[in-house]
Amino acid sequence: MNSDPYNLQRFLEAQAMNYDRALAELKAGEKRSRSLNSGVFG
Repeated sequence: MNSDPYNLQRFLEAQAMNYDRALAELKAGEKRSRSLNSGVFG
């Protein structure tokens, strides 16, 4: 049995690059980069 039948891991991997930057922006109280979803949706 596949533990990820819908291959959702691809979304986690796509966001992993942006997570640290987005977290730093939130902690700093400012937004500098594109949306977190930009890695997935363009």
